[in-house]
Amino acid sequence: MGAYPASVSTFTVVGRLHIDEGDGIDVGADPDVNPQEGVSVTFTPQLNPKRIRVPGFGLVDIAPVAAVTDADGYVKTLGGEDVVLAYGGDPDITPTGWTWLVSIEATSVVPEDEFSIAGSAGGTVDLSEFASVSPADPGAEVVAWVSARDAAIAAKDDAEAAKAAAEAAQAAAEAVPTSNDGIVAGLVADSGSSTRGALDAAYVGRAQLDRVPAVKRGVVPSEVARVMSTPPTVGALSATSAIGSGIGAAFNGRVEGVSSSALNRSRFNFYAGKITSLGTGFPDYQFAKARYLTDPSAGNGGPGAVEFLYDGASFEFVSKGAGQKVLIVVDGEYVSKTPTTFTIDGSTYYLPVTFATAKPRKIRIEFLDQVILGFVRFEATATLTAPRTSAPFMMIAGDSFSEGVGGGYSNVPWWRTFADALGIPNVWSASLGGTGWLKTGPSGRATIRGRMATDVYPYAPDILVLAAGINDASVPYSEAAIKTEVLATIADVRENLPNTLLVVVDTFASGGVEKNVSLIPIHKGIKAACTEASVPFLSVFELPMLGVPFSTTLAANANAGATSISLAAPVAQQTTLDLGTERRVVTALSGSGPYTATVTALTYAHASGDPVSVVGGSLWTGTGRVGATTGVGNSDRLVASDNTHPTQVASDLIGLHLADQFVDLSLSA
Repeated sequence: MGAYPASVSTFTVVGRLHIDEGDGIDVGADPDVNPQEGVSVTFTPQLNPKRIRVPGFGLVDIAPVAAVTDADGYVKTLGGEDVVLAYGGDPDITPTGWTWLVSIEATSVVPEDEFSIAGSAGGTVDLSEFASVSPADPGAEVVAWVSARDAAIAAKDDAEAAKAAAEAAQAAAEAVPTSNDGIVAGLVADSGSSTRGALDAAYVGRAQLDRVPAVKRGVVPSEVARVMSTPPTVGALSATSAIGSGIGAAFNGRVEGVSSSALNRSRFNFYAGKITSLGTGFPDYQFAKARYLTDPSAGNGGPGAVEFLYDGASFEFVSKGAGQKVLIVVDGEYVSKTPTTFTIDGSTYYLPVTFATAKPRKIRIEFLDQVILGFVRFEATATLTAPRTSAPFMMIAGDSFSEGVGGGYSNVPWWRTFADALGIPNVWSASLGGTGWLKTGPSGRATIRGRMATDVYPYAPDILVLAAGINDASVPYSEAAIKTEVLATIADVRENLPNTLLVVVDTFASGGVEKNVSLIPIHKGIKAACTEASVPFLSVFELPMLGVPFSTTLAANANAGATSISLAAPVAQQTTLDLGTERRVVTALSGSGPYTATVTALTYAHASGDPVSVVGGSLWTGTGRVGATTGVGNSDRLVASDNTHPTQVASDLIGLHLADQFVDLSLSA
């Protein structure tokens, strides 16, 4: 059998699994604790694609490694050998800095467990130090990683280093007036294209970051929440209940604002705010609506969710017909990503959900546009309770890209995928279409900063994510104006939410860089403000680029409409170039100096000697859209038929990319 060359480091995985079966038929009253045999353990490289390059050896496709516990409970390969894995931090392989996902199948008493391990060159990893044992002790954190440039680095726990980082972060934050000096999320800027760095433990931002489950493990999932392969049956809306002798558990119980009865938090977790009864008369007092989002132009509302644990075979979601759109999630998987839409007639409706068998499940009912609460009617002998979570509470404030179904395009918005990937169930979106940093949008709506006092500050989220910009390009506003407003918003948030981790997301786009010239000053203004104020900055408009920044100059004049430019130095194909007022992707390169780069037609003229910088590329490529494809670029799949908003594919990708960057905030620059 072949093996890796000596230049590739490996590490060994050990572990042992027992089961406490209680006292059996034996002498004494002590519980019988015996090895668990036959439990499957799978090790999957967290790479996409699952392929590495080994110099002098070639390409290696890495398949998942299957293991099982033997008669003594030890984790062994199917051949009975020790589990030996390639070390993802080896500097001699490409890519480097990746980890292994460990999946331990469900046992008779514990559900399936997944976590990540990093290992070390020639070292040993004991799975007992990583596997989850309780919400309070989720297992050891995975080693922090950086890219091929730096390989793996140790977490900064040295007191002097932490003090120096805190002082640097405070100095950077002084550019923005704030009433909570020294209580801000400090960042150390990276030389790449995105603002990244270590949030120091001395700051509240670091405290909130460390509560995020995905940050604890150091990785995010490589795929979005899937649609169930064997979903329950979701029946048609009915005016009558099929669970004749069932028990009704009220969501609202005549909730806050109408009477003194509280939300039924022993039965449900509520992921929405300002929940008040629809009215005082029957049947309106039985139903409630979330009104945390101030939108006089369309009626106050807001998306949200309710979550509960249930062990029966069937239940019914009961609500009042008001046009609300509902998705059902079971144990982290969607029953369908096509919502059930309630009829707008004010009648009471029952939505039946039936499983093949009864067993414990976590159920989440997602309201895509407005939360209308009522009851869950369930089997008389079943149990319905609220799940517990220690994850932080997060709010998103943005434009129509963050409304999700409010924009009429992707049913599962990017922020839901983002939150799920981070392990944060309690997320609200205070987002309104047409708005921006400076753009107020339709009548009655306000800018991001303009609606903080009504839609965000009263709820004091642990994490606040601001995501806007695309609507500001329609005016258009200058880079300086956007930077000034973003800085003002940051200062306002810091003054009003001193214990909140603030994160800013770059503008979204509706196609490749050649289609979004007007977004360049918006992007640069947002990024410059975040850098100056030392605020975490996430972007899919300009994806993170590792390594030393590279720049050159134009070797000749380039006219507007030109499809090629002359460069003083060569660049790689598919590189994104910043020409100051616009960006272009190099599709071909020729010559031996100066070099001719083929690009799509330029919008502006550029002079010989003008600077040209290599920057991170955009998530979107090409100029197509659904219904008007070009066959070139992923915009054919990512841009909806309205030529602006994201498809479901795009929303899923945005959520995963931003979650990955969020976890990267915990790494040192």
